[in-house]
Parts: sequence; structure tokens; C-alpha cells
Amino acid sequence: MAKKVKSKTVRTRNALAVTNKVMWGAKFGMPFVPATIMTIINWDEWFAQTNGGLPLGFLTLVVATIISIIGIMKKDALVQKNVSPLFVFALALFCVAASFLWLSNVMYQAGMMFLWTACAVVAAAADDQVQKSVVEPNLAFYKDLVIRGGLDKKTEKKKNKEQKALEEMEEAKRRAVE
Repeated sequence: MAKKVKSKTVRTRNALAVTNKVMWGAKFGMPFVPATIMTIINWDEWFAQTNGGLPLGFLTLVVATIISIIGIMKKDALVQKNVSPLFVFALALFCVAASFLWLSNVMYQAGMMFLWTACAVVAAAADDQVQKSVVEPNLAFYKDLVIRGGLDKKTEKKKNKEQKALEEMEEAKRRAVE
């Protein structure tokens, strides 16, 4: 059986669709990377050799990271309509303050974690900007091009189905007149 060759336009559209999905997920995952790496590196110092203060401080840092993710999601209409931005900001400030109190003896590492998390959020923002400014418009262009060029199987099946239904209706009308 011969291998079916896809056009370059279809391949480009498919690549842009995958890129769009990966970039969408990456902007939510990026802020967790620095905290995870620093936790792995400092696991013994932060958890194995301490009392409860450091794990609680770490937990508040994780919560602060989750609040950052909620802040990223804030642009969604549903979240924006139901939650005041001041609540998100106040909760983030509370978590940062609590983590400073719990982590007073490892404040340098916590500061570095915040610094790298902030860098990850900037990377997520850059990812989001590229996705919105470059990938989504190109994806829309190629989707339209594939559909107009008749290269999309789903659209072609739908057109054929509609055409067949119209022909059947015309045939039924013609039979009704006879």
C-alpha cells in the first residue's frame, strides 16, 4: 500500500496546532519548574533536618505559585467575572508573607526560589505573547487555507453530506410534484 502524502499546507497547519496546544500548557507549567528543582536540590536541608516550620513555609510557597497560576488564568472571562483581582493579589501577598515568616532561616533560598519563579512567570508571559501574536494567527490562516483548498477531510465529508442531503431533498420535491 502506498503511503499517502500530505500537502505542506496540511503539515504546517498540524504543526501549528500542536505548537499552540504545547504553548498553552507550558505557560501554566513553567512557574512550577523552579520550585520543583530547588526542592529536589534542597530536600535534605529543608525537610529531613528541620522541624515543621520549613515544610509549612514551602507549602505557602507552593500556594503562592498556584496563586500566580490563578493570576495567569485571570484573563479568562469566567474567572474575571467571579473573582476580584484584589482578592488574588491579597492572597498572593498573604502567602508570600507567611512563607517569609516560616522560612526566616532559609530566606536566601526562598528569595532565590521567588526570583526563579518570577523568571519562569516572565517566560510563561513570553510564551503566551508568542502564542497569541504568532502561533494563533498563523494557525487560523492555515486552517482557513486547508479548508478553502479542500484538503481537510472533515470539511470535505461535511460538504459531501450536505450536497447529498440537498440532492435527496430535490429528488423528493421532484417526486412530490410528479
